[in-house]
Amino acid sequence: MTPQRPQHDNAEDSFTLTVAVLLIFFRNLSLRWNLLKRIENIGCLESLTHLNLNDNQIEKIENLDTLINLEFLDVSYNRITKIEGLSGLKKLKELHLVHNKITIIEGLEENKSLEYLELGDNRIKKIDNLSHLSQLKRLFLGANQIRKIEGIEDLQQLVELSLPGNALQVIEGIDTLSGLRSLCLAQNGIRKMDGLGGLTSLFSLDLNDNIIEKLENVGQFKGVTHLMIRKNKFDSWKDLYQLQEIENLAALTMEMNPIYREKNNCILISKRIHFQVFIRIFRFKRFTHFEMGDTNISHPTFVHHDTGQILAIDCHPSGTKFITCGQKATTRNGLVVVWNMEAILDHSKATNDSIPKKLFQLDSQSQSNSCRWSHDGKRFAFASDDSTVSVWEYAGRINSAGSITGGQNIERYKEYCVLRSHRMEVLSVEWSPNGRYLATGSLDNRIIIYNAKKLPSQVTILSECEMSVKGLSWDPIGKYLASLEGDRRLRFWATDSWQCVTNVVEPFESGVEETVLSRMDWSPDGKYLMTPAANQKGQSLVRLIQRKTWKSQKFLAGHHKGTSCVRSLNHLTSVELKNGMRMQATCCAVGSRDKSISIWLFPGTIKPIFVIDHLFKGTIMDFAWCGRSLLVCSTDGTVKVITLPEEVIGTTLSNEAMSDLCQRVYSIRPPQFEPMGEDEENTQESSFSALDPTAATSNSNASFITGPEDLIMRRKQIEKTQPPPTATPKIMENSDGHEKKELEKKMMEERNKQVDVRKDGKRRIQPVFCGSTAASEDLPLEPPAAKKPAPPPPPPPAPASQKRAPPPVKDGEVDLEESSDSEDEDEEVDEEEEDEGDEEEIPKKRRGRKSLKTKEGTVLMEAPETQPKISQHVHERKGWFVEVDNHWKHAGHDTTQIRLVKRKEETLQGYTEVDVDGEERRSHVEVSWIAVLGTPVIIVTANKHYVMLGCGDKALRVYRTPCGSLHFTLRLDSLPVLIGMKENSAYTVTENGRLSTWNLKTKQGIVQKQALFDCVEASVDNSLISVDISSESAVPLIVFSNGSIFTFDVSLASWCQVITTNVLGRLATTISDGQLEMNSSSGPLVRLLKRMRRQTTAAGVAPPVVKAIKESQMEQLLNCAEQLGNPQDYKTILMLYVATLCEGGSEKKLKNVLSSLSRSGIPMNICGLRRSALCDDVTRLIKATQPAIADRIVAGSAAQGTAKTRSLF
Repeated sequence: MTPQRPQHDNAEDSFTLTVAVLLIFFRNLSLRWNLLKRIENIGCLESLTHLNLNDNQIEKIENLDTLINLEFLDVSYNRITKIEGLSGLKKLKELHLVHNKITIIEGLEENKSLEYLELGDNRIKKIDNLSHLSQLKRLFLGANQIRKIEGIEDLQQLVELSLPGNALQVIEGIDTLSGLRSLCLAQNGIRKMDGLGGLTSLFSLDLNDNIIEKLENVGQFKGVTHLMIRKNKFDSWKDLYQLQEIENLAALTMEMNPIYREKNNCILISKRIHFQVFIRIFRFKRFTHFEMGDTNISHPTFVHHDTGQILAIDCHPSGTKFITCGQKATTRNGLVVVWNMEAILDHSKATNDSIPKKLFQLDSQSQSNSCRWSHDGKRFAFASDDSTVSVWEYAGRINSAGSITGGQNIERYKEYCVLRSHRMEVLSVEWSPNGRYLATGSLDNRIIIYNAKKLPSQVTILSECEMSVKGLSWDPIGKYLASLEGDRRLRFWATDSWQCVTNVVEPFESGVEETVLSRMDWSPDGKYLMTPAANQKGQSLVRLIQRKTWKSQKFLAGHHKGTSCVRSLNHLTSVELKNGMRMQATCCAVGSRDKSISIWLFPGTIKPIFVIDHLFKGTIMDFAWCGRSLLVCSTDGTVKVITLPEEVIGTTLSNEAMSDLCQRVYSIRPPQFEPMGEDEENTQESSFSALDPTAATSNSNASFITGPEDLIMRRKQIEKTQPPPTATPKIMENSDGHEKKELEKKMMEERNKQVDVRKDGKRRIQPVFCGSTAASEDLPLEPPAAKKPAPPPPPPPAPASQKRAPPPVKDGEVDLEESSDSEDEDEEVDEEEEDEGDEEEIPKKRRGRKSLKTKEGTVLMEAPETQPKISQHVHERKGWFVEVDNHWKHAGHDTTQIRLVKRKEETLQGYTEVDVDGEERRSHVEVSWIAVLGTPVIIVTANKHYVMLGCGDKALRVYRTPCGSLHFTLRLDSLPVLIGMKENSAYTVTENGRLSTWNLKTKQGIVQKQALFDCVEASVDNSLISVDISSESAVPLIVFSNGSIFTFDVSLASWCQVITTNVLGRLATTISDGQLEMNSSSGPLVRLLKRMRRQTTAAGVAPPVVKAIKESQMEQLLNCAEQLGNPQDYKTILMLYVATLCEGGSEKKLKNVLSSLSRSGIPMNICGLRRSALCDDVTRLIKATQPAIADRIVAGSAAQGTAKTRSLF
């Protein structure tokens, strides 16, 4: 008998077949930075198009004949001595053989499709065997031993030729290349500019680092736009006048020639007396009055990372210090340093030993890739290769030498938290402009959004990324977060829903991933996103992605290698046009792997205002703007500072102008353009006083107290700065002074007892209470004559044990806690306003029940009386109020004025005095917007999105809270009695007892003038206790005093009763609070059930009756939760319903629940939750409580896969 083959063998064969099929379609393979010595075992990859073997130990090119579809091959930085083994690669278009040991160009006879050939840094002495490469467009032969340009006359398709670092002395052999656009002959021995007559298409000419003495034969290259003649032998300004013949010249590099002079480690780019020449050179289509000005480039030599790389740089919001991060070359550990900006911008202070250069240094275990200051300047965060993000907080100035983080530190920082949620290296970290979020991107293909106010609390994890996240950038308006994935895809995430709005792929389709880090940035007005790493037909670009349309038609071009970073000036600039008018433009800097920097003004230009080449020896990694000074860092471990005058970039707009611009365009005032709060200013002042050795001690350590001596010294200094009170008698001063001396003496005694020595010789440090840091105020003996007598103090609150007992419940009523139309107290407060702890809590208004009168088939309700003035708090916005004046007189007419104001309590003079709890305070009122109506306002409600007014002309007016624009006006059937809002949902109840609800965002009516008469009983004295509304679906939830709760079924267009009379409630067991609290958050229905009084079950009720009533009640609640659309409510009620069915053993109903959740042909989600995940949760609950029933149900539905394990979110 032949044995059967085991089933797992079939599985292995299937797996092997799957791998083989995947290999057939494999197209890209990168084996960089390994120890490969031979090319082998890749012959089966017949579909391979890109192969990268960079930086290995390969000595011979072999075993590639079967790769017939290969188009890209990189074997740079190996040990290859001969070009061979490429004859079978007929489709090869790009070949890189940099830094090998090749001496002869050969072996390329069969590669006629080759378009890109790079043979730099080899041992080639002669250009030969290239005439058959008729499709060759780019040829790189730098750093060889070539003495003569020859053998390329037939390469008519050549557009770029690079021969730097050779032994050329004469320019010859290239005048037939009429299509050549870019020519680099830097670092040779060329003495004369000749042999360029036939290059009619040439636009970039690089002759840097030669020995050319005269600028002559300029007519040969009239079409050149970029001319680089740095570090030659030019010694006369007169030669520059010949440049006037080059009509299209846009950028000129001439530093380090004898006509320039050096001073204070700064390279002076131009002198004012020669502006006439430069004005003609830098010609633009739309800009005039352009001057180079005193543009300075400085190199602060004291800024370094022990010869290690500097990968990121960021300037403090105050502009007085900056931070760098990277690694040390000696230990390969990470390094983060905070530097003094004063020593950077002023050379005299750089040489002054009394001015500190390094303020703080932090060593980490692994390389740091990105660092950024928070918007308020109190904290900084840096991302590391060990998959962590560290957040540090400023803690004051160090008064004495030595600290836990380094003895040379001037400032003190403490570790705030360490974020460890990523699984691989973290490449990017960015704070949101409003200070609410911290975003991190990693190689693990994830973006994590943290709550910056409650670190390390997470807001969400964006896991839709398909590649490593190399760059992040927040929209300055606060609407979007942009992420760049592997130089291949750009995504835009909406900050209100954290959903991907769109993704952009087109700018990166033809590009090659060249950098590990990519820094992108938005324009200051949020109109464009500037993203590096883009490519078009082999040319490296920075794409400008337009807001909302997400089009990428505009770009910044000119760099020879991939762009790595871009950063814009924090404010727009005002530039003068030809017609004398001024235009607002964005000034930005672009860095590249070609070690050059370009400065741009857009829109309006198609060329950079100037380009700086070879300023670094490595790739440009990051920028930081400090006013008009641009800080640049590189992988060579240096930092350069470029200071741009107003003549070059224009006049920068003020914060007020930027705020007004954003208000006009977006109806939003971004917080980065608003004045800083008093706390932020104090924090920054205290952190910067360490930079000035002559600063007062009181300011140097304003936010860090180390002991009682500091507290005593602080109080004395505060007393000196405060003016003495005029109305206080001397007797009070003497007594108070005696008390202070006693207090100081007592605190010093406690200080002496702080260190306790035990019997075993060990010391124990006792904590000392330092008390308040604020000086006590002297109270006058008598109140001022002008002040009104203080009101009697309120009665003291009753202790917790003596709270008033709730009244007994009458028959036919259900007891509910007082509720209002505003948000419930357990709703989350907006995170942006949470830390304003010094502001008083707004008391909740307690509204009474609304009585209902039935008359001739209708319900009548009494509208509120018109009040002279109404003040309504804006929900989720502390300190914001809507103030209504119904008797506002203007020009002799009575009108109604509505104002949105923000109240701040201050101590400055000139503000309105307010007496609160016997204390004198001063309230400052800021008016955001004003509206005027011709009719009185009866009732008001407001949240962070809308302000809704119920008016005396039977109209409902809705305004936008941020800007005050009218959203819409509705005509009601009668006067409004109740109005309310939750997020974008709103409702109103009129005098005629009709309820309507709307979705304000979409301007859609959900419930249209539905009569409450259908819900009440004419024989019962009804009262409307509360009306609530679902923020998700705008479906109402109303409660009556007889115990009835109703909602509205939109699909059936009818009222639905959620809970019946209390008679049935006494025949079934009630839902406990513990069952309702299975989720951390709850919706309106669960909150309502929590407030209901629990009733006792009547004795003698048969179990089947209890089971039937309870199951019916839970089904009504489940239908209501589905109508409301709240995910927390629906999941809580669903699980309670399943638990009830399991308790009663209702197998058919349980099967029906699973069937409804797993049935095909219906929406995948219900109330925002996946049906499949809910099905899994229900199945687990059934298995845990009724295993036998679960086995029967699962066995019957196994074919549909209802028991697969999934996660809820």
